[in-house]
Amino acid sequence: MDLIVLLLLLAIVIVASAIFVSGLALIRDSEVGIVTRLMLGKTMPQGQVIARNGEVGVQADTLMPGLYWRMPLVWKIEKT
Repeated sequence: MDLIVLLLLLAIVIVASAIFVSGLALIRDSEVGIVTRLMLGKTMPQGQVIARNGEVGVQADTLMPGLYWRMPLVWKIEKT
């Protein structure tokens, strides 16, 4: 029984580590990060292309060089 608990804890640590690492984004000096909200936000009004108030879609704010972390199921970061 102790082995099962240990394996379960190990699996939880591995999954949590994978989620943490996949959410990291290093934006280098020659890059900019474009942030897209994938879910858990309001829908944009008709005709609006860029999300300005946290709506689902491409965000108006960009990421300058640095190390960032965003929840990978909610956010997507593209480096350009």
